[in-house]
Amino acid sequence: LENRDIDTLGPDAQAQVACAYRTLGEVIKHSQGNAQAKPLFREAHRLADRILDQAPHHREGLYERGNASYWLGLLHFDAK
Repeated sequence: LENRDIDTLGPDAQAQVACAYRTLGEVIKHSQGNAQAKPLFREAHRLADRILDQAPHHREGLYERGNASYWLGLLHFDAK
C-alpha cells in the first residue's frame, strides 16, 4: 500500500485501497491497540474523502467514508 500512486487510480480502485486501509485498521485495533490503528483509519477516511471530491455519489466512497468515520469515532469513544 505504501508504494502506490493514488493519482493514477480511478475512484473504484481508490475505494479498494481505502477498504484495505480500513480492514488493516480493524485487524490492528484488535491485535495491537487503538493507537496503532488510528493512522490506518485516518488514511482510509482521507482516501474516501478524495473519492467523494471526484465523484460525490460514489457508492463505495460513501461506504468507506462511513466506515472509517465509525472506527475513528469508536477510537475516540474508547479513549474516554
